[in-house]
Amino acid sequence: MLSFFLKPIYFDDRYISPCEATWRIFGFPIHGRKPVVERLHFHLPGQHSVVYQDQDDIDDVLSNPSIYESKFIAWMNTNQSFVESQSLTYKNLFSKFVYNKKQRCWQLSKKGYTIGRLQWVPPTTGELFYLRMMLTVCRGPTSFEDIKAVAGVQYPTYREACFAIGFFTR
Repeated sequence: MLSFFLKPIYFDDRYISPCEATWRIFGFPIHGRKPVVERLHFHLPGQHSVVYQDQDDIDDVLSNPSIYESKFIAWMNTNQSFVESQSLTYKNLFSKFVYNKKQRCWQLSKKGYTIGRLQWVPPTTGELFYLRMMLTVCRGPTSFEDIKAVAGVQYPTYREACFAIGFFTR
């Protein structure tokens, strides 16, 4: 009868092995983050994300010239300015360049190594999926139209450019 009134006792504890305890006592790093992996966002023309606060006035947000800039567009602008970037794909740009968030531009890297990883998009997103496919091979484009060019031929869509380059067969 007494067992109905007793409540079970739970302890919220964690076991640390002697090796981990020693590692923590001496202050060694627990998790390494080298090399750094940077997620690379991309977008179709005029469809990049704009971040703003709830209390911001929409007219002020739209009149700010920085909303028309993105890391992806800055890459195409860098290809116009630097010869070094014209031989690199978007994900390989981090091997020689670093993105300056304040100035919203790519600058030559002085040290370190970062890996660029293209954001994954499903095939159901249509042109955005085909744009991502083209970004894996396209080197040094200066505009969205340059990404659609394959072997000197300008294609109207990224999908057709993917078929022309041989990613897919009809």
